Amino acid sequence: FSKKSAAADLLSLCEGERARDPRSVPAIKCVAQYHLVAPSIAGGDKAKAEEAIKAMQPLDEGQYLMLRATQAFSEDNDASGKALLKDAALKLTDASEVASVAIGLARAGENDAAFAALERAASIDPADPFTLYQQGRASAVTGRHLESGRDSLLRFLSGSAWISGTNYRPAAHWRLGMIYQAMGDKATAEKAYKRALELEPTHKEAQAALKALKNAG
Repeated sequence: FSKKSAAADLLSLCEGERARDPRSVPAIKCVAQYHLVAPSIAGGDKAKAEEAIKAMQPLDEGQYLMLRATQAFSEDNDASGKALLKDAALKLTDASEVASVAIGLARAGENDAAFAALERAASIDPADPFTLYQQGRASAVTGRHLESGRDSLLRFLSGSAWISGTNYRPAAHWRLGMIYQAMGDKATAEKAYKRALELEPTHKEAQAALKALKNAG
């Protein structure tokens, strides 16, 4: 019940903000997303979602397309969802938001489009920490664009390595190890995994990666 109550409180806050400012993009986005993903028993209302989505269109085309994509995926219309995400990546003007679209594209199996979105995010703000981390993560996961992914993570690690209140430095070293290992540089990969574990001794993925690397000889 606590999670349900917290969600209802969030919706109430968003609706209150929208009442104060009917053109508030964050408030409209919040209301639309809630009604798109929440079940009816928790107050989710598809008609209210549709109303909020339509209200978004004249205010922010990129956010509108993202909401339409979320709606399409919720209705199991994956082809439309993918197309809408690709369009959103070209319309959004915030680097982190474009990088978030890239994550959605990758999850949908659209890796080429995901890398293209990350490239556009980097062109908007080359120093955006979230974009830099996601560029490295994408390279580590797919084994593609390894050198640029490595460089992105090194740039990320040269900064604070914090994103939205979370320290991503251990994860970045783990991902960096994955890239070095894919590049055939096992010695540097081992150093990266060990550095991740120095920073976070209980990092399970780094533990497993280091163990597998050593077992592989």
